[in-house]
Amino acid sequence: MNDLTRGQCPARLGEILINSGYLNEKQLNEAILIQSKSQKLLGQIITDLRYVNEDIIVEAVSKQLGIDYIKAIPDDFAVSFDFLSKEYCAVNNCLILKKISPFNTASDSSQIILLIVNMFNINIYKDLSALTDITKIYIATSEFILKNLGYLVEEQTDPEKYLKNIIDMAVSKGASDIHLNPIDRETVFCHMVINGNLEKLSPISLTFFNQLKNIIKNKGGITSNANPKDTLSMMFEMGQIQIRTEFYPERVKNLTENQHKITLRLLGLNKRLLNLTDLGFNNETVELLSKIMLYNSGLVLISGPTSAGKSTTVFAIIKMIAEQMDRYIYTIEDPVEINLSNSNVAQGEINDVITYEKSIKSILRSAPNVIVIGEIRDKEVAKQAIIAAETGHLVFATVHASSSLGIVRRLENLGIEKNILLDSVRILMSQRLYNELCHDCKEYKNIRDYPERYIKDNLIMEALRKSEAINSDFKVYDKGHKQCKTCGGTGFVQRKAVIEVIDVTDDIRLSLLKENSIFNIERSINYRTLKQRAYELLISGSIDISQYYKIGY
Repeated sequence: MNDLTRGQCPARLGEILINSGYLNEKQLNEAILIQSKSQKLLGQIITDLRYVNEDIIVEAVSKQLGIDYIKAIPDDFAVSFDFLSKEYCAVNNCLILKKISPFNTASDSSQIILLIVNMFNINIYKDLSALTDITKIYIATSEFILKNLGYLVEEQTDPEKYLKNIIDMAVSKGASDIHLNPIDRETVFCHMVINGNLEKLSPISLTFFNQLKNIIKNKGGITSNANPKDTLSMMFEMGQIQIRTEFYPERVKNLTENQHKITLRLLGLNKRLLNLTDLGFNNETVELLSKIMLYNSGLVLISGPTSAGKSTTVFAIIKMIAEQMDRYIYTIEDPVEINLSNSNVAQGEINDVITYEKSIKSILRSAPNVIVIGEIRDKEVAKQAIIAAETGHLVFATVHASSSLGIVRRLENLGIEKNILLDSVRILMSQRLYNELCHDCKEYKNIRDYPERYIKDNLIMEALRKSEAINSDFKVYDKGHKQCKTCGGTGFVQRKAVIEVIDVTDDIRLSLLKENSIFNIERSINYRTLKQRAYELLISGSIDISQYYKIGY
């Protein structure tokens, strides 16, 4: 096996690129700053910033470390999953090649085994030290590895077929979104979003992208010559999947006119409607949310970023109401994401003619008990939601805000008076999603082993002071990096929700009316913030420290 596997520590990526003349200190520092605020690898950030492409990076590291760079599978070799599963290889960006020979059997100790690793995950060899039969290690681009695993979609001459293939692949991997982003006159970057993280796909040419864009527009009923300066939204279906598509105009290097960045959001993947316990809420939260179905009127508002599972949580509560209470329920959505089969539920969809405001006014004439509004986007929709809540209806709605208390501030900014809003509000919620660490492969890590920036948090610093006062280490869990049958090598087992809930009692309503500072309100009312709930998940070993900051900040 290469000398690399006998204990030599590879140089840092930034040092390699600077020493090879491909990167300067300013560019490296910019990439490191971005990395400190994300979970992405430094090499991925550098390529995304377009300072260096992956081929150049891999070739430079190959020369620097003396590890051969492989660009094609050698003759008489084939991809093998005898040692590592396909899923593990895909997640960890590695590949096993085995010499094809009619004289070698699976148990033959003389067979030649090659390990191919991606330089963005070059230390994976340490986790594979048990594979003593490996003859040699090579490095390769992620495109080469994924292509030979059968996951990568290559550019085709048929854009219709390409669209079907890329959506099929996204569905099979549980992706929520596909991003197609032109970067210059030749190249379009492609990514999938899986569990909140970007996974890079093979780039396509701008010419092919324009053909693909016209196919997508035609499916959504938009003329192919739509103005590239316009923002466009549309829906189309492929099989059982609804796809909400956004075209966003942006300037592209070396082109005189705008190009559309395209985002494809896949809807209808999660057909099974979960209950509150399935979503990962603890008993205390489930009990508080279950109490909502006893309300006859009022506003229940939930905030959170895109893809935070807000609709899933709302519909889990609606499912309880539909099944356990004698209530008639109307929903107004853009679009309908989860189909409810209950006979006492009617689901409506807005469009260019039927707006949220018109829908609410119309629904009120149908005497519903419960109304679900997909999103409060402006003052008029907010006013209609409050009117519905004040006239004896239980109204659920989502709001773009960073926290539960931020919902009040957001609606004030839309022009709603605080006292009028608080007269109607019963529950304020804010939600995030997290990836639960695998119980079988997660690893203990001393908090002091993390960079200093991870320790500068009031809850962590307080816990660290207490542990050091009794000569104890403050340890948290990190995701595992070894092959694991339970999680397939991802380090995570499932996606769960964490939520902060404020039950707006009379005392809390009075505090909200008197105070304007969110910080002062947090100190004066009794509820657990998202940050506090994230800290509980951190010390219980459910999340790693990077997810703690992602949820709490």
